[in-house]
Amino acid sequence: MDNTIGDVPLEWYREEEHVGYDADGRKIFKPGKGDSIEHLLQLVDDPSYWRTVFDEKGGNEPKLSKAQVRRLNRRL
Repeated sequence: MDNTIGDVPLEWYREEEHVGYDADGRKIFKPGKGDSIEHLLQLVDDPSYWRTVFDEKGGNEPKLSKAQVRRLNRRL
């Protein structure tokens, strides 16, 4: 699901239960973060989980490729 908030600052939605609106004007709710046990199980089950990032504007969790991780490490 694409977030259609456009160029609105995300700070405006920090205290809200949603992160924007879809094309029909319905609220796009923030995804659930899960609990600590869920997070631990993901770490154990998926060896590449450490490459997962949270895209705050898009509301999804893409995995970084090995090339992207190398590029980030070069910048640090």
